[in-house]
Amino acid sequence: LLDEIDAAEPGVILGLNSLLDGGFITAGGRVIDCTGVLVVATANTSGMGDETGRWGARRPLDPAILNRFLISQADYISPEVEEQIIMSAGDKALRVVYPGGEKTMARLVADSLHDIRSSYYDGSLHSDPISTRQAVKLAFLLGHSKGSEWVGIVSQFCYGRTRFASRDLLEDYRTVLNCFINNLPPKFVGTAGFQEEVKRLNSLLDSSNNG
Repeated sequence: LLDEIDAAEPGVILGLNSLLDGGFITAGGRVIDCTGVLVVATANTSGMGDETGRWGARRPLDPAILNRFLISQADYISPEVEEQIIMSAGDKALRVVYPGGEKTMARLVADSLHDIRSSYYDGSLHSDPISTRQAVKLAFLLGHSKGSEWVGIVSQFCYGRTRFASRDLLEDYRTVLNCFINNLPPKFVGTAGFQEEVKRLNSLLDSSNNG
């Protein structure tokens, strides 16, 4: 497994050509038969490089390398699978059921992230979605906090917390916040903290509209 292959030096990567073509590499004057070795590479940029600034030190891969790989796009996992991954962290709080015995804390977070990623795909979210790695931490924090503290925790994983954030960032923050509001238990998102944060955010966006 060559993780983050687009972060490697181009000249080094080209050394894979003979291995990918015939299963042989030369090392220390010896020819090593690697027939049957499966080579898998991962790259957030699909090997095309990054012009957005989201992934530092990523380079476009040489076409000579790219055409030796079978490229497959990996989508985000389903809420059902993500729920299991979050609960596999082993913390009892992630298994607490809300509301009315319907969904676990892990599933509430997974459903929120699913909506956030849908917003990313339809173009209404400019920033990258929250990852599964972050989801485990988020669910843990929510599970060990009072409902009145949830908006502060959610905001750590959202955007636009400063008064001088760009409009795109503020809109992203509202999109992400609304995804959590639509999925988290009403008794928590209906607290003063959540409502005050929504009002604050709307006020910032109104100010942005007025120049």
